[in-house]
Amino acid sequence: MPEIRGKFITLAGSLMSLNPEQRDKADAVLFEKVGKHWKELNPDDWYDAQLYKIFLETYCEGSAAGEGAMVDLGRYIFPTKKELGELPQDLNSALDLLVYSTESFAEDHRGSDIRPVKIIKADEGDVEFDVPDHGYDCRVDEGVYLGILGMFDIENGKVEQTKCKKQGDSSCVFHITW
Repeated sequence: MPEIRGKFITLAGSLMSLNPEQRDKADAVLFEKVGKHWKELNPDDWYDAQLYKIFLETYCEGSAAGEGAMVDLGRYIFPTKKELGELPQDLNSALDLLVYSTESFAEDHRGSDIRPVKIIKADEGDVEFDVPDHGYDCRVDEGVYLGILGMFDIENGKVEQTKCKKQGDSSCVFHITW
């Protein structure tokens, strides 16, 4: 079973402040499973990725962006990690941070089903990743990569998903250019 750090469930809960009814709905499931509310989770403890998935899906249900909310949420992950002081100081470019994101994925996910993100290509302005199944919607990954580009004020960046598990492919492949 894939597991994820509590900080991601907390982030999803905090982004649902405009939709407290939706957040309460997801929080009730979380409390039933682990006996804690979203604000009470230890950020570094491990939780079933399905709980995160419930927060993501509930976030989308209550968002005007609908399914696009998955991408929006993903955009916040690395800026939040930076704000919390969780990023190494020597990440000076989008390429550096994109490559680091593969290490960060390994630090924030675990389980027998989890395999590392594979770097297919990592050149300045042209990166390609093979992302494993982590138990939740892969559009969050798209948002993560767009968020990283945004951290470096890259406005012309593109994230194209060339393969997708939901389309029957063995994994998701993202091609990131700027």
